[in-house]
Amino acid sequence: MTGQTSPHELSLRELPLGERPPAALAPWQRMLTPSGVWRVLEVSHGRTPGSLDIPAGTILWAGVYPESLVESVASGLQIIGDIAAPVPVVEELTPLKQDAQSLTVPPGLNLARLMQWTAFGVEERVRAEDEADNTRWSMAVGRKPGGLYSSALWRLPRWPEGAAWKISVTLSGQGSVQVGLSADIGKGHGDPLILDDLSLTAQGSTHTWQIPAKWLQARSLRLSLLSHSDQSVAVQIPSVIATPQPGKRQETAAACRLGIWDWSADPARWMRLQPLWKQAGIHVLQLALPRQAEGCLESLKQLQNDGFHLTAVEGDPYMILPEALPAVLARHQTLAGWKGQGLDAVQYDVEPYLLPGFRLQPEAWYHQWAGLYQQISTLGKIPVEAVVPFWLLQQKEGPALLEKLARTSHRIVVMNYRSDVVEAAAWGTAWLEWGAKHRLPVSLAIECGPIPDVQLRTFRTAPSGRLWVSPWPGQGTAVILYADAVAPGEDAQTLAEVRQSLVPGARTTLKGQPPEAVAEMLRSLQDVARQMKLPAAMQPEFLLHEPEEALLNYLGEKTP
Repeated sequence: MTGQTSPHELSLRELPLGERPPAALAPWQRMLTPSGVWRVLEVSHGRTPGSLDIPAGTILWAGVYPESLVESVASGLQIIGDIAAPVPVVEELTPLKQDAQSLTVPPGLNLARLMQWTAFGVEERVRAEDEADNTRWSMAVGRKPGGLYSSALWRLPRWPEGAAWKISVTLSGQGSVQVGLSADIGKGHGDPLILDDLSLTAQGSTHTWQIPAKWLQARSLRLSLLSHSDQSVAVQIPSVIATPQPGKRQETAAACRLGIWDWSADPARWMRLQPLWKQAGIHVLQLALPRQAEGCLESLKQLQNDGFHLTAVEGDPYMILPEALPAVLARHQTLAGWKGQGLDAVQYDVEPYLLPGFRLQPEAWYHQWAGLYQQISTLGKIPVEAVVPFWLLQQKEGPALLEKLARTSHRIVVMNYRSDVVEAAAWGTAWLEWGAKHRLPVSLAIECGPIPDVQLRTFRTAPSGRLWVSPWPGQGTAVILYADAVAPGEDAQTLAEVRQSLVPGARTTLKGQPPEAVAEMLRSLQDVARQMKLPAAMQPEFLLHEPEEALLNYLGEKTP
């Protein structure tokens, strides 16, 4: 259907239960419902009840999105995916303008690079000294107040319980600045509380202040640097660090265990790598098993007898469909029978958000996702682990799903796939906080496997454009990518492409970086866990996803 010229309508046809879409259809034409029924998106010349009139032209791709997308079109849309491919691929389509999400302060790590320092002042006398370095600024003399504020939204974790917090800021440069702190406690950020009036020096100095107790539960905190109007200022902010001060004695933290994910389903490979895993300090093996799993049971027993904690990894988005559930439950019962005899736990990496059609019924899919764990948890006595993406905490449906998973799972395994140490630690802190509140241990996974770069294209509203968006009563919002620009027509909007860029895979994975980078990530996450003073039973595991043997050799050399 890709490349069809001069269609007049878009329709959505539902297939009978059990019938699959023809293989010749483009991927974007196939949509799945939680009941397992397929729907087919079609373009044609006829008139079908419930169809949508669309402009004539060559269609490269089309999709149906929630009704709410129409409200965001005015700010622009962005597409992640290769829309220039012979069969265009749209991995994500999202509004350009979205609500800013707060990050959780990782205790003890330097936040300066991620503060997103932003100039303010009507005279525009504050400017960045280096576009690539957001921590170096100059402030010219002026008659009106001016300075910097941190536009990134950071909030303090609610753990350790009862802890006071302090913030330390290192500044260097020349001139004088006032350091201010403000908090959003439900009404936005007001005027800052002035913490100090500082004279800057070239060699720099570090200053520490107690964060007011009334702000410890704030939605976010904001630092500001204000210049005196009668003198110029040059300032660099190399370090911003927040640390907790527990108010009561905490139990001594246990050591965090290290694990790996191996998807090979190859017992011969497991036995070959067994000595290397042991030498590298690996304690937890998360292994995908062959479909005929009985043949690997002896290998699992050998690994278990060697002191490894063995977790079988099961994973497929389609396993939450009603038609797949009986086979999933039967296999789980088999694996549960191996507890203590080759297995210690079973893990489910489902990821239903990858299914075509998920975006139209997310609440129903999330309900079905939780239902899978509910049914599995009633079979056998083997612990069950749930795998989730790091961003689930801030999704609309995320908290409700996680509450259900907390009741049916023995551990939450987070794909904490960020390669920046501070960003990974911020998400990790939020998940460790969630786990501590729910008395549920959390594992944080580090991506070490290959992740490709992906294209990001930005579209803005225009009198005509290749991207056509229209309400579709009863279905949602229709979005169509044309080969050439079209006019919007009644009730629709068009957008033109204004920018192309790449989302580097290196933002997600540590593959290609030296082993020292992975070791630094592990040290940072371990230090965050230590400073959070988690109960011994809540200590996290750190998991390496698809680590290369060179990395394991490096860790083995560094392991005492």
